[in-house]
Amino acid sequence: MNLKPPNNRKLFSLRNNIDSIVFSILGFYFISLLTRHSGIGLSPDSVIYLSVARNFREGLGLVQFDHIPLVDFPAFYPIFLGSLSFILHSDPLVFAPILNGVMFAVLIYVTGSIMNGIRLFSGWYKLIVLSIIVLSPALLEIYPMLWSETLFILLLLIFFIVARLYFLTHKTSVLVLMGVVAGITCVTRYAGVTLIGTGCLLIIFDSQLLFKKRIRQLLIFGLISSLPLMINLIRNRMLFGYSTGMRQKGTTPLLDNCYYLGSVICDWMPLPKERYILSVAIAFVCIILLIALFYSAVTRIKTAISFEELALSFSLIYILFILMSATISRYQQLNSRLLCPMFIPWVWALSYRIPRLVRSIPSSGKWIGFLLVGAFVAGFQYNQLAADYETYDGVSDAGVPGYTEDPFPQSDIVKYIVRNNSAFKKGYTIYSNAADAYYLFTSMPADVLPQIAFPHNLEQFYAEKHFYLIWFNEIVDPDQPMLKDILDHKKLIPVATLSDGSVWVTGD
Repeated sequence: MNLKPPNNRKLFSLRNNIDSIVFSILGFYFISLLTRHSGIGLSPDSVIYLSVARNFREGLGLVQFDHIPLVDFPAFYPIFLGSLSFILHSDPLVFAPILNGVMFAVLIYVTGSIMNGIRLFSGWYKLIVLSIIVLSPALLEIYPMLWSETLFILLLLIFFIVARLYFLTHKTSVLVLMGVVAGITCVTRYAGVTLIGTGCLLIIFDSQLLFKKRIRQLLIFGLISSLPLMINLIRNRMLFGYSTGMRQKGTTPLLDNCYYLGSVICDWMPLPKERYILSVAIAFVCIILLIALFYSAVTRIKTAISFEELALSFSLIYILFILMSATISRYQQLNSRLLCPMFIPWVWALSYRIPRLVRSIPSSGKWIGFLLVGAFVAGFQYNQLAADYETYDGVSDAGVPGYTEDPFPQSDIVKYIVRNNSAFKKGYTIYSNAADAYYLFTSMPADVLPQIAFPHNLEQFYAEKHFYLIWFNEIVDPDQPMLKDILDHKKLIPVATLSDGSVWVTGD
């Protein structure tokens, strides 16, 4: 795809991306280094993706390890893994470290290629941004894991490329492709709806077209981009009765979510993060700054919408979406993983005017501008390197945090279920507070304990007569009943009591 930026550079040519290639190789090496000890990192979400990918490859459909249809997460990432597994004749656990290393390398190369097309190209600015990305703790936390964010972030940049091509050409065929990419991103992560919002917003502000033409283009893009998500949600409701799974109402106030947002931003930058007022203030300043920059950009648009406007729009919409959804719906506390898709656009949005500011300084004072930029970059990179070193220090000895980290596979409870799995009575349901871990180490299905927020499901669980309960002491989920509560409601006989877990069976 050959875009023509203002400086007429070919964005993706190797000649213009020697620096991108160097940083891409470094990125691949870093992911290989982090996954060398124990392979790809696995969390409960990862095991769901893995089990669905395996079942999809075997022709069993989009079904989880517990035989429940996949509804909590959109479908495309496990389809992507399952398809690669079929093509490569290999399990995702085997090829995932290489796959993620390649995706991270491609992400860096695409980032550098896009930066060739900013309005005021600067070689030193490109090098700084690429160095920030390759050392980013936010991204180096994501790419050693089997998480859908790895694909989502790459699709996000592909959307930027296609969207930029559309705003340059206004071809309907490119608009359709832009909608298809946004649609695929939506069924990779539900947060992909922010790309639909980004596309619609910029089509409305596209001064190159008459208003009536903008409305027609808006309808085409909106329909095509939302269609995959609608199909996914309708399928979920038909199979399970819920569009996006059984989700609880939000319990975290908006102001607290602003604090968590500010804490993540402080963590990304060399700023203290444990102060409530400072973190809330940083969140508000970031949002207000993005709004001001977006307003300034779109009100002055005289040419085709640029990568800078795309980055600004997405960063603003993504932050607002995450804040609102975390307040309305209950899920994990806002953290770097949830916010990392906006990291690269956020860096662009807040920094792309720096080269222009430096160039506007009189020659006699330019060294002051470079000194200030250099000091900030040095502080930023020192903060990142310190976090990276801390991560590597732990990962090199024990592996990526999660189910593949050394202490977990070597625990007594895991060794017990692996050795004695075949001894469990036939016809008995197996429940666990870490059903995903049971599946991961035994390849056998297990049922997830019901959430205490749904009393009817809890009553059905207590009414069952024949089941095993496998309890992992290290797993603490406040949404599930505790072992003491289960024993108070149900007569269970201990089968095995271990240092880090226990196995129980109904006392019939």
